[in-house]
Amino acid sequence: MTHRQEINQAVENEIRAIRRLCEPSRNQNIVTVLRHGEVRDAAFYYIDMELCDENLEEYMRRHTSSGAAMTKLQICVIMRQIANGVAFIHENRLVHRDIKPRNGNIAFVLYESDD
Repeated sequence: MTHRQEINQAVENEIRAIRRLCEPSRNQNIVTVLRHGEVRDAAFYYIDMELCDENLEEYMRRHTSSGAAMTKLQICVIMRQIANGVAFIHENRLVHRDIKPRNGNIAFVLYESDD
């Protein structure tokens, strides 16, 4: 198998895994993949995902930029949503492999408090 074929196979495996997570029984804490494909003659793959307002890293930076800490409730809500999404991934016999704030997209915040 050539290096290019190995890359193609890895990308196809990744796309298959993502598609499984976006089926009708999808989880609200998983970002939806809208479409995917390959740009022919450019050896370039793309995955179009739903638009999210910001990622978790940006959210945390915005909420702590004034020097105020996030509330325990805000942290608990975020952690619960992350745990819910990861549990759904694991229920589908998959592993995320790259969990970090920059990869945590926020489409909306369920609860935000000024306290």
